[in-house]
Amino acid sequence: MRFRSVTTFTLAGLALPAAAQIKSTNLPIVRLSLDEAVVQALQNNFSIAIQRQARQAVGWDLYASYAVYDPKFQMTYTHSSQVREGQFNSFGFQSPASETKTDSIANSLAGYAPSGLNYQLGFSFNHQTGTAAGGPFDQYGSNLGFTSLAQPLLRDFWIDDNRRRIKIAKLQRNISDLDFETQVRGTIRDVQKAYYDLIAADEGIKVALSAHDLAAQLARDIRRKVEVGEMAPLESKQAESKAQTELAAYYQAQHTRNAAENLIKNLVTQKYRSQYEFKLEPAEKLLALERRPVDLQESWKNGLAKRPDYRAQFFAVEKERVNSQFARNQLFPHLDLTGSYNRSGLDTTVYDVNHNVVSPSDLDGAFHDIRRNTQPSYSIGAVLSTPLTLRAERANRRKSKVTHEQSILTLQQLEQQILVDIDNTISLIRSSYLRVQATRAAREFAEEALNAEQKKLEKGVSTPSEVLKRQDDLTRARSDEFNSLLDYNKALTDLDLNDGTILERNNVQLEGVK
Repeated sequence: MRFRSVTTFTLAGLALPAAAQIKSTNLPIVRLSLDEAVVQALQNNFSIAIQRQARQAVGWDLYASYAVYDPKFQMTYTHSSQVREGQFNSFGFQSPASETKTDSIANSLAGYAPSGLNYQLGFSFNHQTGTAAGGPFDQYGSNLGFTSLAQPLLRDFWIDDNRRRIKIAKLQRNISDLDFETQVRGTIRDVQKAYYDLIAADEGIKVALSAHDLAAQLARDIRRKVEVGEMAPLESKQAESKAQTELAAYYQAQHTRNAAENLIKNLVTQKYRSQYEFKLEPAEKLLALERRPVDLQESWKNGLAKRPDYRAQFFAVEKERVNSQFARNQLFPHLDLTGSYNRSGLDTTVYDVNHNVVSPSDLDGAFHDIRRNTQPSYSIGAVLSTPLTLRAERANRRKSKVTHEQSILTLQQLEQQILVDIDNTISLIRSSYLRVQATRAAREFAEEALNAEQKKLEKGVSTPSEVLKRQDDLTRARSDEFNSLLDYNKALTDLDLNDGTILERNNVQLEGVK
């Protein structure tokens, strides 16, 4: 399939020199929007490329399955010789010796028709020379016609193994198309969530750095008071410990950010090494506003109409129905209508009593008989055969029915799971949106509480421990606020995937590959 997006872009500077062993903190920056990341992934993602190749392989399987209808040509040449010595009969007379040499060429075209008919069209000619009955002979023979015809009337009539394989290959091609679409949809979802994680990682660094700055500033303030004797040295040690703890959290946040960036690069490129020495920076921010209304019934309707994995399961059910149909047909006996029709020709050299040639024979003379149809032949008949117990056929039929019913249950299970997933996702969207409001208020209150506690410390009516607690509360409130915003945006992306609208919402169209 090809994909198109209304958003096009150019990532300047994506191909940079290979990275050193240790990343520098002063790397060139490439700003990337979410739409650009999605388009880049559609063009370069390994999983999409692999699934595209798998789809092409299935297409060739379907193409190859039609080879059963291709006629098979065969040509044979044979030279033979036979010698018989003369013998005496019971009356004492000797029968003459004979010698025959034969050169023959046979051509045949055998094939299979969509009705299950097996046919073989043959054309052959031969040239025989030798001696017999005391004299020479020389003759040409030819034959043209359907040497064999066999049309099933019961078993293998409306479906046989060849036609079953073709039907299955067609259905498998449709499933492969939908598997490719599923991969594209899943990749878009992964890119979007990874992009949000990168934004969150940047925010995590800011939160960790802010927490360290607050703790370090408090440690400096307490150190000055310890130096002038206003506080005990223990208070300074506690503040210094807190500053170092926040510094360690900052280093961890940097690693989290690096991992999030690598995840994006892994999704949007096949040449990670060439993109190592630059810093990928998201050009967008997460919004705390409600992006769009959600409707459970509408999402259910879309999910059951647009989800490619759900549609693929219908084809899987159809595959088992075809297998069941074939198994049912195999319960019938073989009853084949058979026949043949041929035209033959013969041209023999005529000799006189002295074995001189009076009228020579040639191949055209034998062909002349075929054209005049002077020596036609035909046959027609029927062949009936069947196993006495049909044990294997009955077992295969029962198994096919069970497998078909199992595929229907799998379809129903998937349908129910889609409804449950959409319901859970919408619930998460609504709760996350409310959490955004609540955590924002909590963060604002935590900021006010910290400011108040710091003023109390300056006046000597509070302790450093209380200020440190308020700093912890603020750090946690900031993280909670952004995590709720992250969960909200990720849940919207999951809903786009679960209700089958992720392609439309990203302006991506899939087209079939010829």
